[in-house]
Amino acid sequence: AMMDDMLLLTRLERDPMAIEDGRGISLRFLLAGQDLAFREKAAGAGVQLQTVLPEVDVVFGGDERRLAQVLGNLLDNALKFTPEGGTVTLEGGGTSRWAWFAVTDTGSGIPPAERERVLGKFYQVQKGNDRTAGLGLGLAICQHVILAHDGEIEIGEGEGYGTRIMVRIPKERDSKQEVQDG
Repeated sequence: AMMDDMLLLTRLERDPMAIEDGRGISLRFLLAGQDLAFREKAAGAGVQLQTVLPEVDVVFGGDERRLAQVLGNLLDNALKFTPEGGTVTLEGGGTSRWAWFAVTDTGSGIPPAERERVLGKFYQVQKGNDRTAGLGLGLAICQHVILAHDGEIEIGEGEGYGTRIMVRIPKERDSKQEVQDG
């Protein structure tokens, strides 16, 4: 899995257009799928997983498989850094321009000075016993996938503590096709 992550990140760095540009992604379906995929892992860690689906579905374009991977990376990190008895919340919605989703945890949080750095390759927050095994590629992959979708990723605090990572993807993207000489 680590080798696959390294190869994906290298491919995205070389060619941000390496994502497939599908249409008609249902945000409700995307969130519900990740809830189902992580519910057992959360229960095994003693963490409550709460999913708040948008009342009205938001449909947008993008690479559904890569966006599911982004959500999976965010949920995996949130579960790793949330102590037993804590909560991880997955939610999403939309505005006139954006589809958005967020993962919020009640873990130890990411210090403000390190929030941009965690999006880089091989970087992990060093906080004593909270450090977990890994290469530090998950959030870097998230960053590259979201940028390839012309989106934004923002790291902040949960309500009073923990971490909240919000991702915004434009509902309509500009077509970025390269013109090739015949």
